[in-house]
Amino acid sequence: MNALEIFYEICKIPHSSGDTGKLKDFICDFAKKYNCNVRCDDAGNIHIIKGNPRICLQAHYDMVLIGDEIKPYVDNGFLKSIDSSLGADNGIAVAAILHFIMIRDDIEALITNDEEIAMIGAKNLALDIKSNKMLNLDSENINEICIGCAGGFDAKISLKPHFKTSHFKYFYEIQTKNFIGGHSGIDIHKNIKNAIVELVYFIYDLECEIVDIIGGEKTNSIPVGAKAIIATNEIINDCLNDSFIISKIDETYMQTARKDFLYPIFALHSGVYAISEKNVISSLNISKISTSNLEIMARANRKDLLHMQQKRLQNMFDEIEISDFYDPWEAEDSAFLEELKNIFYKNGLDYDIIEIHAGLECGILKSKCDEIVSIGPTIYNPHSKLESLDLDSFDKFLLVLDSLI
Repeated sequence: MNALEIFYEICKIPHSSGDTGKLKDFICDFAKKYNCNVRCDDAGNIHIIKGNPRICLQAHYDMVLIGDEIKPYVDNGFLKSIDSSLGADNGIAVAAILHFIMIRDDIEALITNDEEIAMIGAKNLALDIKSNKMLNLDSENINEICIGCAGGFDAKISLKPHFKTSHFKYFYEIQTKNFIGGHSGIDIHKNIKNAIVELVYFIYDLECEIVDIIGGEKTNSIPVGAKAIIATNEIINDCLNDSFIISKIDETYMQTARKDFLYPIFALHSGVYAISEKNVISSLNISKISTSNLEIMARANRKDLLHMQQKRLQNMFDEIEISDFYDPWEAEDSAFLEELKNIFYKNGLDYDIIEIHAGLECGILKSKCDEIVSIGPTIYNPHSKLESLDLDSFDKFLLVLDSLI
């Protein structure tokens, strides 16, 4: 199998965050087949080593699945999936690692688990690596070499609906439709509509109270789906439009809550908070909602901005829980960076040295090695049904790895 064929095999195996056991077994069995020493820890991280490597390749093997299953297909030079996210973030890097395990005698890899849910694997890593240089393969532009990333945290705000006995005539379900979603870090500047925000704003224009509300998929994704059940004395025509499906419900609900418990949606701006030299360096994403809680993710590329986000939220809300806090990986030069720049140059690849407004495991894993840098093939719209992999960039990515290992 070549690297792309390996990725097709990965696509067949369920590996959403929190449900990665089958892919873990596939990776371990594959590596053992090619005479690698394989170790795993309790967090599901996988360490693979063969021979005497000088660089450790690092990727994660969980994915954000938007949709039901991956059905990959090629469209004009891009790999996509029918009505789902593709999982090239970061399955294509895992495929590349397994490809080089097949053809190289000296290789080391650290493949972490549950990166997409607050980097659980990296935070609980109980494995050591041999190499003093680590190359993270989770960046998403072949013409960029990443030397810094955002830190972040999750926040859960307690909502306080006051349910009371009510006697409304009509009940409707309002469900969002045609929201595309996206990555809550690298896509936050694109003004992609947030399904939760749009639903709440729509409801506020109606004379109604709330029976139930739920929405969002992952804390690090711009929400695609949200729905609410409302109670009203007004007739709302059942309708289908570009953003909402409104359906009358025959069931009667006796308990409803006024809309004012949704105040945090109006108090918080879901989007960009600070920019430096055209790069986003601070943001917030409203990620998930239920009638009892609102979940958000804050990011920043500077420690002071991240701590400012935390303090601001704690001052705004009495009942808020901060979790999964991690500091940013702040940019720095290194000899490994210079080596990688030379390889890009020799292979005719243009590049920019960048830091990204997304979480990479580099900030956590840098304690495991002396030098760390991140690269990757070009992936558009990760964490969404529009996700696509530029296949030409993947060939170039393999060429860089071939020159480096």
